[in-house]
Amino acid sequence: MKKFKFPLEKVLKYKAIMEEEKHLELIRTQEQYHEQVFQLNALRDKVKTWREVLHREVLSINMLSHGCASVEILEKYVEIQEEKVRQAFEEMELARGIFLGVRRERRVLERLKEKMLREYESAQAAEMQKDLDEIAVSAYVRQN
Repeated sequence: MKKFKFPLEKVLKYKAIMEEEKHLELIRTQEQYHEQVFQLNALRDKVKTWREVLHREVLSINMLSHGCASVEILEKYVEIQEEKVRQAFEEMELARGIFLGVRRERRVLERLKEKMLREYESAQAAEMQKDLDEIAVSAYVRQN
């Protein structure tokens, strides 16, 4: 009996390797996105803290002026960081799409392999049954 061999086994292995690489890339982009969000939240907290200080404390004109300038600068940093968050999100979504596409391709090949294996096993079973039937007929003919 001939052993089952999937003709696209090398392609399937390549797709599995590519899927793993793309999964690692997705994880890397997710980490970058979360780091950018963390930095954005830290900047927003600084702005909030400065504003609370400016409204709560009795400050000299010089300190008030310095505080307002600091808030303006921090708000500009927040805008820049929001753009970085948006870019990191887009990169993450692109990586997710690529990963899902490669995963889909690998799964299609795996389903094809499973289908071909079932067909092979069915053909082998039919051949085995045919051989058993011939043996049974031969034995019956010899007895009679």
